Amino acid sequence: MYQELQIEDFIDEEISIDVQKFLGENDISEYFNKEQFHLVFLSKGKLSGNIDNRKYNLYSPLIICLSDRNVVEKFVCDRWSEVYIISFNPIVLNQNLNIEHIYYKTYTQLSEKHYLKQLEPFMEKEVSRKCFSINQQSAQSYLNRILKLEKYLTEKKDSFWYFRARSELVVLLYFIENIMLNYMSKKQKDIIPTEFANIIKYIDEHISETITLKFLYDNFYINANKVEELFNIHYGTTFRKYIREKRLEIAKDKLRFTSLSNKSIASLIGLSTSQNFCKFFKSMTGTSPEVFRKEQVAERSEEPRLKKPV
Repeated sequence: MYQELQIEDFIDEEISIDVQKFLGENDISEYFNKEQFHLVFLSKGKLSGNIDNRKYNLYSPLIICLSDRNVVEKFVCDRWSEVYIISFNPIVLNQNLNIEHIYYKTYTQLSEKHYLKQLEPFMEKEVSRKCFSINQQSAQSYLNRILKLEKYLTEKKDSFWYFRARSELVVLLYFIENIMLNYMSKKQKDIIPTEFANIIKYIDEHISETITLKFLYDNFYINANKVEELFNIHYGTTFRKYIREKRLEIAKDKLRFTSLSNKSIASLIGLSTSQNFCKFFKSMTGTSPEVFRKEQVAERSEEPRLKKPV
C-alpha cells in the first residue's frame, strides 16, 4: 500500500535555514552566536560594529558572509536600515557535510570533493574578502530571491518546501561566487583597449561636467552600444553607474580628508546644488554627507598615523 512520505521522514529538524528581517535601529549581534553560517544582506542604510575585534562602518547595498568563527559584537543598524540575515548549516548543501567536517578537513579538499566553492567567502579570514558591495539592480534581484526563500520557509505549502528553500539558498550563494569570480577575472583581463582607456581618462578628468554617450560618440567615435559593452567587460557595470560610482568615490574622499562644503563638493562632481548632492549621496550610501563625515573623522582619530608610501 502506498504511503505518502512527509518531509520529517527524511529531513532532520536541526538542518535549518532561517531568515530574519530587521528594520530601523537594532543591535543584531546576538543572531550570530550560533553554530551556523550567516549571510547578511544590507539592502538599505548602514551597519556599524565590530567583526573579529575590528570596527567597521558598512553601507548598503552590501552582502557579508560570516561563519560561526567570526566574532561579531555591537553590530547596530541605523534608523534607515533594512537588513536580512540568512542562517544555515552547510549540511543543507550536502547531507554528508557539516561545520565540524569543514573545519576538520581542509576547505580545498572539500570544495573539490563537494563542489562547494560558493562557501569560500565564509571561510576567508580577512573581512574585506567577506564583504561585497553590489549595485542597485543586483541588490533588487538579490532581495527578490531572499523574499522567495522567506516565503517558502514561512508558508510550507507542501512537502517540497524544504527543497524549494534550499534551491533559493543555492542561487544566493552562487550569486556571491560569481561576484568573486568576476573580481578575480578582472585582475586577469587583457590590457584595456587604448580607445576605451582614453574614454575612462576623459571621464575621470571631467567628472564635474555633463558627459553623455552621444558626446563620447562625437568625440571618440565609439557608438553607445560599444561603450556599454566595454564598461560591462572591463568594469562589470554600465556607463551611467560608472559615473555615479566615480562621483561617490570623489565625494567620500573630500568628506573624509577636506573641510569643503557640500556645495563645493557638488560642484566638483557635476551636481548643481548642495541639495542635489545630499540627495545623491543618501541614495548611494543610505546616510547623509554630514553623518558620513563625522564618522570618518572619528575613525581617523582612532587610527594610528602611518607614513605615506614612497
